[in-house]
Amino acid sequence: MTAKRTTLIQDAKALRKLKLDAQKATKLGKDLATKHAIAEARFIERLEAEEAEGVKTGGINFVPAVTVYGQIQDRAAFVEWAQENAPELVEIKERKGEVSEFVRARLDDGEGLPPGLGYYEKAYISQRSA
Repeated sequence: MTAKRTTLIQDAKALRKLKLDAQKATKLGKDLATKHAIAEARFIERLEAEEAEGVKTGGINFVPAVTVYGQIQDRAAFVEWAQENAPELVEIKERKGEVSEFVRARLDDGEGLPPGLGYYEKAYISQRSA
């Protein structure tokens, strides 16, 4: 069975629809995560108000739990301490967006790149309103 040949216009429309669908899915995911967080907070409040340790339904136990997360409040002070006492807690990480801008500028100016830095090109279709 051979695939039906499409026109460039049909392919462009399909590409546009996929992009818009992906954007909607991303927004929907964020919206659902926000709704979930709100519902979860309300559920915890209700469990506390009703002095319930949890609820079981459909074979699932809904039980409140707490996890502790570290929060850097003074990055400079923490990094200085960690470098001396617990270096495994910090890392030096490149900024990918800024590195790409730097590479584009160097290439545009005809300048070479520093050691250890290369680049690749990615082809894509720009979608702009007419």
